[in-house]
This record gives sequence, structure tokens and C-alpha cells, in this order.
Amino acid sequence: MPDTVITVSRRSAVRGAALLGATAVAASTAGCQWGPPATVAAPAAKRDADATTVSQLTTAIATQAQLVADTATKHVGLATTLAPLTAMHRAHLAVLTKEPVTAAAAAVPPSPDAALSAVRRGEAALQRSLTAGAQHAASGPLARALASMAAGVAMHLAAAPTPAGRAA
Repeated sequence: MPDTVITVSRRSAVRGAALLGATAVAASTAGCQWGPPATVAAPAAKRDADATTVSQLTTAIATQAQLVADTATKHVGLATTLAPLTAMHRAHLAVLTKEPVTAAAAAVPPSPDAALSAVRRGEAALQRSLTAGAQHAASGPLARALASMAAGVAMHLAAAPTPAGRAA
């Protein structure tokens, strides 16, 4: 084997590394795009199905938000515990609609434990509805948003106290 040593100047090495890095980035991102092509629109039937899903879930979130608000009003001792749920429901409604959404007053059980149980049952049902909506959404961004909302409800439900005062 020849004992030839090839020397490379520091400047040449840096230029070569920069060129190699730029080439790698360009090659790895060529043709990549986030989401569907801008020119492809969902068929009208799928858009209508998504609009129906959003409408139903907006109503479900508003109904649960009203139960949480009415429970916090009737059982003041639960107000601090329920505040994160109220904030979450407001945020979810803001994502789904720009229109104000109202729901009828909720029937709040007379005892704080029963009221907290009712809120927990409602949150669990809402989580299932959001999950089902995510599974059936025709739009990828809508499916991701609904799945994220379902995960948020699940996290709050797991952290919320049970009527006996223990975390779930």
C-alpha cells in the first residue's frame, strides 16, 4: 500500500462539510409537503359529514361545559377543582366554532359528591364522543384536533378528584 497522506486544509474541510450538509437537507426534503396538496379538496359529502360532526361535538362540549359551570356555581367548594375543565371546554369550543354557543341549564345533583360524579360521567362520555368523531372525520386536521381534544379530556379526567377525594 502506498504511504501517501492526503492533507486537506481546514477551510476546504468546512466548505465540503457545508456542501454535503446542504445537499443532504435538499435531498431529504425534496418533494415533501405538510398535509394534502393545496389543489385537492375533500368531496362535498365528506365536508358535509365533517360539518355535522363538528356541530354535534360543539353541542356536546357546550352541554358539558354548562354542567361544569352550573356545578361550580351550585357547589362553590368544587369551583377551583372544576376551573381547569371550564378553561379546556372554552378552548375546545374556540377551535370548533367562532360563534357563541349556549346550552340549557344543567340539572346538578344536590350533593357535591353526586355532582362531581355527574361531571366525571359527562367528561367520560364527551371523551368517547370526541374519539369517535376523530375516527370518523374525513379531514386529517379535524381528526387530529378532535383526537387532541379527547386526549385533553382524558388527562383532566385522570387528574380530577373522585367523589371520595382520591385522584382517579
